[in-house]
Amino acid sequence: MLNRREIGEPLTVIEIPVDPGISIEFRQEICGLTQPQMIKLAQAFLEVIKSEKDKAAQEEQ
Repeated sequence: MLNRREIGEPLTVIEIPVDPGISIEFRQEICGLTQPQMIKLAQAFLEVIKSEKDKAAQEEQ
């Protein structure tokens, strides 16, 4: 069950587009992270994804 928010409580969602049709979404009320923690984690995800895409591109050559 999703956590319920009190009326007027801000909803903090960070959505990071990765590729067309693919995105990473952090919902603060569910994951319990602060906004700076969500941003740091999203940046780490993006670095891993970029590294994997670069590795795949090199393997294709």
